Amino acid sequence: MLKQHLDAILYPHQKRLIVPVGEDQVERNGVLSNSTGFPSMTFPGGFSHPTESAPIGVPIGIELLGPEWSEAKLLNYAYAFEQATQYRRPPQLKAD
Repeated sequence: MLKQHLDAILYPHQKRLIVPVGEDQVERNGVLSNSTGFPSMTFPGGFSHPTESAPIGVPIGIELLGPEWSEAKLLNYAYAFEQATQYRRPPQLKAD
């Protein structure tokens, strides 16, 4: 990140949107922070296309990874993104 003059790297938290109950969650990008030791921040990044079983779509998380001691910047970036996009929505409940 230093060599490329980056403050942070933004990427989707997971490659696979929905994992059926009982299956392992694979293809996660969220392990980058664990393996590098760098701080990260995960926050709402929007929704997938709606489907019959998910009428508002599936929530998609995005993650910011920053260099050592960048927690304050990551919090500020995530907050600014959330305020600018207003992606956070409450779930829709089905009537029985």
